Amino acid sequence: MTPAQLQTLKAAVLASVDPAVQAAGASRNDTELARLLNLPSTFYVWRSTVPADEVADAILWDRLTPADTPDGSAIQTNRLLLCQSKQINLQVLLQGRDSIGTGRPNLRNGLSDALQNVPSGIGGATQDAGWAGASRVKATITRLATVAERVFATGTGTTGIPGNLVFEGELNVNDIGEMWNSWIMANESYIRKGTSKLVNGEAGAASAFSVEGVTNANGRVSDQIDWGAAPRPMWYEWSCEVQFQATPTQGLGLELYVAGAPDADSTQIDGDIGASDAALGDVDMRRNLRFIGYVVSENAAASEKCVASGRFQFTQRYTSIVAYNASGATVNATDSNFRFDIVPFYVQGQ
Repeated sequence: MTPAQLQTLKAAVLASVDPAVQAAGASRNDTELARLLNLPSTFYVWRSTVPADEVADAILWDRLTPADTPDGSAIQTNRLLLCQSKQINLQVLLQGRDSIGTGRPNLRNGLSDALQNVPSGIGGATQDAGWAGASRVKATITRLATVAERVFATGTGTTGIPGNLVFEGELNVNDIGEMWNSWIMANESYIRKGTSKLVNGEAGAASAFSVEGVTNANGRVSDQIDWGAAPRPMWYEWSCEVQFQATPTQGLGLELYVAGAPDADSTQIDGDIGASDAALGDVDMRRNLRFIGYVVSENAAASEKCVASGRFQFTQRYTSIVAYNASGATVNATDSNFRFDIVPFYVQGQ
């Protein structure tokens, strides 16, 4: 999704009157929110593409040939020619294609024209050859938009007049994280960055975070970071590098979270995870934390550098970084083979 679309989706979520969406948003249950936004809405849209054999199966092919016995008359010949023209148009649209771009109005119009007002009934009566009706072509090339897709879709959105998709696809938990952290920079505004902090197990780190050697299905909490009294930046960029021992599962990796505490009480920490570099006491504590990203093991190979980065919005004074190992392998035991860099930034108008 584009930054503007993320902003629009965020506004729609915040304005939602659906109790389930409100609850998932308030608790920052991004997994549940993604599930809810991927559910079907009540708004019908044209499908962008449809397999050609699905379209062909929805056509009433017997209605494309006249029901009357040939009598050689000019009027019947004209009816035959019109039926044949419609058959040829369908052949052009379907032959040699794996799919049809039914999101394009011109192609839909071609199907509609070829399948309606076919003069193939008794006495040349016109009939529908499979455009309208349940399980027919029009129904086949439409669907319900998801709740997220509905935010952007245009048009009427009924079965009679379906709408058009602008954004299409399913959302995942990373999309929801980007949505919460989305922002749009004003014209003639510039980014300024603060001092970057290294958070890992090395001796010179700004904050201790001994992720090295963390075994699969276990987590680690960093020393609490104090960003100082307000005013202060509320945006943060991060970059994380990790290596795994043995053989991690390809496509899995390291989950990253932040836990905050308010300015007035540094001990009131999300998840009650503690304020010092230590093992995560209970892996379910992370359910009360804010997910910020995931470092994926691209290959099932040991000692391979895996790097990911991102940004998040955070207004509290005190921050702790939490890592949960979901890679299927142990994190490399050398402290320098894991690093988490975080830098505050803000937008300055010019």
